[in-house]
Parts: sequence; structure tokens; C-alpha cells
Amino acid sequence: MINFPDLKVIVIGDSGTGKSSFIRKWTKDTFSDTYKATIKNNIDFKVFENEGKLTRIQLWDIAGQEENKNLIKFYANDSHGCIVMTDAVNVRKVRKIKLLISASALTWKKEVDNAKSFQDGSSIPSILVENRIDLLEEDTQNETEFEEFSKTHKFCKCFRTSSKTGLNVDESMEFLIKTMIDRLKNKKKIDLNPSEDNITMNASSITGKDSTQKKYKIKCCLIS
Repeated sequence: MINFPDLKVIVIGDSGTGKSSFIRKWTKDTFSDTYKATIKNNIDFKVFENEGKLTRIQLWDIAGQEENKNLIKFYANDSHGCIVMTDAVNVRKVRKIKLLISASALTWKKEVDNAKSFQDGSSIPSILVENRIDLLEEDTQNETEFEEFSKTHKFCKCFRTSSKTGLNVDESMEFLIKTMIDRLKNKKKIDLNPSEDNITMNASSITGKDSTQKKYKIKCCLIS
């Protein structure tokens, strides 16, 4: 029995950073070396247990094409958390983390921050994830620099992950989910004892599939 409202997480970042692989690893514990770019947005679910209570997590895989950056406000406005994903291989090629992330990840995060999701004007909790760490022959990046960059730009925390080996995938998701729950409790934006009233949502608008009438029942949880 789900006894906590659905929580929505948007996963954003440039194409090729491994967003879809990260989501599949966490939700299904599977991995494929075959790369297929996400053309339209997809959604997946997983039930998460926290302090004996079950919460269904919606993971929204936002396609990394440039034009989608302008739509982030739309997705962020009713979201509870955000993962900004970068590619460890590209970071190492540039050699200077700020040169790459300033041009990509921060652009995505800026759109999320501009979506004032809470009444006090604060944005939703975001973590910075450097994915595909398993493809590096050696780790040349300064750990302190990475963490300082994350703090400077107001990420809740940063993680280095591998969707292939599973390194820090569970850890990063657990941290983000608990941060979201704590934030929502503190700001009293959700009913901690929700009623059984449900709303339905047409899945075609978020999966990019044809206009079938397949619907998901999602417990109502709004952030104003």
C-alpha cells in the first residue's frame, strides 16, 4: 500500500550523459551498452521505502536536445526534485570542470531555479551527478574542486556514478528522495496523511507515444 503521495523527479542534462541508463539501473537494475538517444520525454516509476512508509517515485527522463531547455520550467513547476547529469568522460577531456559544466549543466539548473516551486521562492532540491565514471582509465579530477563547484552553485550534493556498475546510483537517489521528503515536510506542501482521492493523467503527453488512452493513477500532490 502506497501511504505517501507520489514524488516527481526530473532528470535533465545534455544528450549522451546516460540519463536513461541511470533511470533503468535504479528502477530495474538493468544496463545496456547500446545507446539510443531519448527523442521525447519518458517516465518510469519505482516504490521507495522510507521510515516504514512507501512512496512511489516518478522519474521523468527529459530529452537532452537544446530546445528542451526552454521547457524545463514547465516540468519543474510540479516537480519535487531534480538530477542534473553530466558526462565524466567529457569533463576529463576538457580537463577543467567549470569549462564544461558552466556551458551545459548550469544552463539546465538555471531553468530549474527560475521555476519558483515553493511559496517562499526557493527552487526544488537538485543534485549534481557525474555519470559514466566507469569509462575513465584514471581519475584525474580533484574531488574537492567538484564538491566546491556543487556547493557554489547550490546543488544539495554531488555524486560520481556508473550506470553500468551501479556505483552510487542507489546512494544518490536515496539522498535526493530523503531531501525531498524533508523539504516538503518542513514547508508543509504535502498532506502527510493523503486521502484516497486520485487524479488521472494521460500518459501520451509525457512518453511521446501515440494518443492512446492509457492512464496512470497518481495521488494528487501539488506544489504552489
